Amino acid sequence: MGQPKDKLSFKVLLASSRERDAAALGRCLAALGHQVAALAGEGRSACLLHHELRPDLAILDEDLPGLNAVEAARRMNARGPLPVVIISNNGRTRPRLGAEPAYVSAYISPPWEPSLIGPALAMAWQNHHRLRRLEGRVAELNLALDSRKNMERAKGVLMKLRGLSLEQAQEALEDEARRRGVSVDQMARDVVAAQELMAK
Repeated sequence: MGQPKDKLSFKVLLASSRERDAAALGRCLAALGHQVAALAGEGRSACLLHHELRPDLAILDEDLPGLNAVEAARRMNARGPLPVVIISNNGRTRPRLGAEPAYVSAYISPPWEPSLIGPALAMAWQNHHRLRRLEGRVAELNLALDSRKNMERAKGVLMKLRGLSLEQAQEALEDEARRRGVSVDQMARDVVAAQELMAK
């Protein structure tokens, strides 16, 4: 979901088998300026609607029949990142602080008052996108670490095969990368891949 972080109006997928709660929460969401794009009565249909509608945010009752809310949230996020808010009616679903699944952004419970639900949804939105940014940063760091490992391995291969010093191996990688018109990182990967093939 590439929505701006200051977004004020959400297209919401609401899933609850409690008709009165769903109606009351729907009115609350409308009062906050959000649109209930669809209402599902059980977990599997909520997952199908998520796939069809691509909502900005999903609100799932913890007592969903067929497929519980946490599992439904996991499946939805497996298809694509989505802020998921779980309705906790009796506290069974809400885990201890710090043990929340990464794909659950917040928990809410009655009463369905805009003054209470509005800040909770805003927090869910912020939590979700903060986590996405952190995950992106971790992915970048892992990629950089992988690149560094490949570079060191490639230099080691050249040092061993050609009797080069560390500095000479680095220069050889850079020269060959320029000659082939590829990045030094790609050149290092190619050297490592070639060495692995020769070792088989």
